[in-house]
Amino acid sequence: MALAADEGQGRPPPPPARPIYPRDAWKVKGILVGGMDSSLFQQRIKGFWGRYPLEMFVGTEGLMIGFQAWDYTTLTLCPTLTFWSLFR
Repeated sequence: MALAADEGQGRPPPPPARPIYPRDAWKVKGILVGGMDSSLFQQRIKGFWGRYPLEMFVGTEGLMIGFQAWDYTTLTLCPTLTFWSLFR
């Protein structure tokens, strides 16, 4: 009878299990994204990977025009990558 009375008291129930995310298995140094809708997915990528993505400015003919800097404040242009598109 004493066991039945103590059932409700004691340890609290365990917290609900959270899903496994990619950040649990891999530690990434940077994530590059490009496209007009990439800003819509920034929070979701941060939740899955643990880092905000770095944005790229790309184009069909210009290839990679620039990348966001590591501190997320400026855009670093890559003129050597777009130089050759003038000669096609």
